[in-house]
Amino acid sequence: MSPAAPQPPTSKPWWAWRHPLFGRPPLLHPFLAPLPSLLSYTHDNHGMATWRLALFPLALTWLATIPLLLLLSGLSRNPRTAAVATTLIVVAFHAHGDAGKHAPWMWGIVSVATLGLILYRGAGDALTIFANLLLGIGVLPTLWTTIADDRADPAPHVRPGYLTSLDLAATVPPPNRATLPDIWYFVLDGYGREDVLESDFGVTNSGLADDLRARGFYVATGARSNYAQTALSIASSFNMAPLPELLDDLAVDSENRLPLQRLIADNRLTRRLRQAGYRIVQYPGEYSMTRLADADENRGAWFTFNEYDYVLLGHTPILTVASALGFPQQRLSHAVRRHAIETVLDDLPQGDRDPGPTFVYVHIVAPHPPFVFAEDGRYRRSRSRMFFGDGSTWWKYAKKYKESYEEGYRAQLTYISRRMTEAVDGILATSDRPPVILIQGDHGPGSHLVWAEPDQTDMHERMGILSAYLVPDPSALWPTITPVNSFRVVLNQVLGTEIPRAEDRSWFSGFSTPYDLRDETARLAAGGRPIAAEAAEAEGEEGP
Repeated sequence: MSPAAPQPPTSKPWWAWRHPLFGRPPLLHPFLAPLPSLLSYTHDNHGMATWRLALFPLALTWLATIPLLLLLSGLSRNPRTAAVATTLIVVAFHAHGDAGKHAPWMWGIVSVATLGLILYRGAGDALTIFANLLLGIGVLPTLWTTIADDRADPAPHVRPGYLTSLDLAATVPPPNRATLPDIWYFVLDGYGREDVLESDFGVTNSGLADDLRARGFYVATGARSNYAQTALSIASSFNMAPLPELLDDLAVDSENRLPLQRLIADNRLTRRLRQAGYRIVQYPGEYSMTRLADADENRGAWFTFNEYDYVLLGHTPILTVASALGFPQQRLSHAVRRHAIETVLDDLPQGDRDPGPTFVYVHIVAPHPPFVFAEDGRYRRSRSRMFFGDGSTWWKYAKKYKESYEEGYRAQLTYISRRMTEAVDGILATSDRPPVILIQGDHGPGSHLVWAEPDQTDMHERMGILSAYLVPDPSALWPTITPVNSFRVVLNQVLGTEIPRAEDRSWFSGFSTPYDLRDETARLAAGGRPIAAEAAEAEGEEGP
């Protein structure tokens, strides 16, 4: 009997190929594990955060997940059970802050479960299917409520023609691009006016205002902000108009600030400067709402945490582990903030590196809390976590840490003032053409700010801002100028436009109702002090 003819080897089609780690059922759950937690943070901050803010921490988690999965696979010799153990660890990692005092028990349970899974020799397919379904379904409630909230939120709408509704055309022949000056726009978050610093903080000379005058700046002695909140103020400043001219349907019950983010990201000023041949450069600040979307260059630290990155860091065991290793628990997050600000301050004295005209936007979230700088720039020790709240929100949070707003603000102000003088000197020394420089607070300090009670808020403090200008013709400025007019003056002098002067008015709104605007112009003219004598008692034990 002759032997059977050998059969040609059969090759599996590409769709049937299986990698030991990614065969069927697919190991999706380790990569789905961080999503419920990360998306819940953006949902809880609906109207201020978008899902895009979750991308950076999600990418970091995935980068850590892959080697962890490979390590546990090598220990268990079973990729599927190793994947389930990896998922348990990732979920516990992101739930650490929520677990609070139960974190040790949670990590004990996860450790035992992980060890059991490493020793488990079963196929693990059932565990994989269950984990995939559990994590996949776990994302759905957050997505559903986010969509529902978006539909139910009476958020204002950006007016379709807001970019062109103000006439920014030059009325004289456009200047030669080679002769256009660099324009520097500094927003020092929460930097108060001179008389505010003296009356509320005992600072008789911050150093910065007098230094700027000595260098030819016009410092507006009665300058006020148009709004009491950062996003509202910067959106108005960049677009040279009050918010009612930029937004439709200012729903007083809406908390959604995303329209403000759009007004900042794509605004009238940078659009007009780009048309004139300017290059746009920004030093991104820690506040995600105030960043430009179309900058030609981002400078500063190679990465900068935003307000949500700091919150997420506090909801992981990283700070606890750092503390166990002898590193003060909160000092790690404070060090990230210090590094971000100091990197900017170290780079600014080098000036602009581009030979053509450049617009440079710098938002430094200081002297605004958190207070991490001593007067000489050394670390100001604090037990509090990174928290960007201000006024009564800050008092409530910082009370248990026995923090003093006045002391922290005064120290950080002194340091920022000195470094800004150095930055201005460097810019002036390295500029081929005399630059235009604006240095402003977006709003004033918040040591007597009661968000829910405007009558009990010191408007003199909250609305009084530093506002300093180095422009070709300072005679066009006036003592009570507000930021809505700042770039009207600048464009008129630099590009030959004839933008009329807007009315200098100031509005206050509570943090949870940003569009419920209350005109405080007349009250500020009368002094702006709290109407009720019991302002400090309004918050009870939450006062400063």
